[in-house]
Amino acid sequence: MVSTWDPDQYLKFYGPRIRPALDLLTQVDMDSPKTVYDLGCGPGNLTEFIQQRWPVADVIGVDASETMLARARDLHPDKTWIKADLADWEPDAEADVFLSNAVF
Repeated sequence: MVSTWDPDQYLKFYGPRIRPALDLLTQVDMDSPKTVYDLGCGPGNLTEFIQQRWPVADVIGVDASETMLARARDLHPDKTWIKADLADWEPDAEADVFLSNAVF
């Protein structure tokens, strides 16, 4: 799959895009997950909020766009970023939370 996502264009609409994701994040009934996957993570704009909610969690972002993942890596070099098409991707290890806002 060839992706033409542009992180700068995507982030022009940061406010409207992040609001539903933050609402979703507050609805997850989990106290202390060890591993959280952010599916369709884009440029990693939800990552800091996931980490604030669960400070000790290992946050792993998955996205099909290398351009978006490059931005995510720049913003959060300490996280794990996986390039994959979610239509056939499977995690390598167990996870406590799979979070996806608008990818499916």
